Amino acid sequence: MIRTIGILICMCLLSACDKKGQEKDKNDLNKIISETIPDGGEANTTIGKCLMEKDMREILTPDLVQEFLGVPVSKAKEEEIEKTSFVNKLEYTDEDNPRGTKKVELMKGLIQDFPVENVIGISYIRTTDLPTFKNFYRNATDEDLAKMEKAMNSPETKKKQQEMLDKQNLSPEMRKVVEESLNAGKDKDIARGLSTGAKERFEEASGVGEYCIWNKQEQMLLVYTSNVQIGVSVNTSDDKASNKAKATELAKKILAKCQ
Repeated sequence: MIRTIGILICMCLLSACDKKGQEKDKNDLNKIISETIPDGGEANTTIGKCLMEKDMREILTPDLVQEFLGVPVSKAKEEEIEKTSFVNKLEYTDEDNPRGTKKVELMKGLIQDFPVENVIGISYIRTTDLPTFKNFYRNATDEDLAKMEKAMNSPETKKKQQEMLDKQNLSPEMRKVVEESLNAGKDKDIARGLSTGAKERFEEASGVGEYCIWNKQEQMLLVYTSNVQIGVSVNTSDDKASNKAKATELAKKILAKCQ
């Protein structure tokens, strides 16, 4: 996972400049992730099969949306990210009843207030095994970060960056911008920024599934059970402990529907 960050960041940088290349980049990203996270095989229990075979709306059902978001599905904004080999997400947002505002600096000197909306969702449903799950969702070590830094500066990474750049259908002007960004190390700056807090991203959790862990940055509970993983998020409070407790309760009720 760590050794691929430099490559992934470059892919994101390029695809942001060229929408025609996004689908290709998504496939490349799926390939890298598949190689990094081995397929866990087939779900072999009732709960596992339920999670893998049901549509996400059959897992995060209207009654659960009502209970944990506080509004009916009909009044919530629904957003689904198309399923890929790894990334899938279904979120419901209560846009009509924000719980406050937050200041966001759009650019230097330009600060604007944005509403803080209540959101719940599920994501990252896929087969895996427990050792792989524990290894992937863990805090980075000093050794991990050192490997990432080494990988970002390796000739292999630079070669892959150049190969991916060559495949993009960029105008000469845009290519120049991307090349200057890469030469200036912008991709490395982004990767280092993402690694900030990587040593403290996760904390222990319990009470649902065979094993679970809490992603503090994303406010998401990652649950392993029956050879399957699922991410459950409840962001309805400024109190992170409350969000964690609610996500645990929501996860319990989701799994109960699959028994």
